[in-house]
Order: sequence, then structure tokens, then C-alpha cells
Amino acid sequence: MKYIFYFLSITMVSCSSISDTESNLYGKWEYEKITRADTNLIEISQGDEMELFIDYIFTYHIDKANKHATGMWRLYGDTLKFTYEPDDKVRNFIIDKLSDEQLVFHEGDVYFHYNKED
Repeated sequence: MKYIFYFLSITMVSCSSISDTESNLYGKWEYEKITRADTNLIEISQGDEMELFIDYIFTYHIDKANKHATGMWRLYGDTLKFTYEPDDKVRNFIIDKLSDEQLVFHEGDVYFHYNKED
């Protein structure tokens, strides 16, 4: 009986734990730039941001490009997966850099650069 309790306790803790990488992703990220081959693809303005919520919902807004989206996000290793609503379109981004202040990921040859908002 003691071993069953121990096993269940370990299982519950391991299933509910959140990785450091994942917890660093939560919050508001201000767009710095979006590039391909060191060329800016989209004009970024103040207030353009992406937010990753703890309940795995994402939103982003890039006003001058009229890009606004929402959906669900998940982290699989170094891959950030976005599933867009309402059409269930899926995009996979490879994380290149993640710190308390910066996030860089790419999809193909397009790189997305962010700074963490306070």
C-alpha cells in the first residue's frame, strides 16, 4: 500500500510539473522585428505584441500589417506549436533563444524577435 501511494504521488507531480522553458514563455512579448535574411518583413509599431497565457491560449497583434490572431499554444521540446482559432491551422516555430528578456524563434527562414514586457 505504501508503494502504491508513493507511485501515485510521483506520477501526479511529474504530470503537473511545468518546465522552466515553458514558464519563461508566459507573459507579454513585444515585437522587436520579423526578418528573412536580415531584411525586415513587416513594419512593427509600438503596442504590437504577443501574449502567451498560462492556460495555453495565445494572442498576437501587429497593427500596421492588420494581423490579429488567437488560439492555443503548446511547447514540445524546442518547438512552439500554435493552433489557430477558428480554423485549426497549425504552425510550428523552433525556439532559437529564450531568456527572461528575449525570445527568438523561427518558422522556415522567417525569424521572430521579441522583448519581454514588464
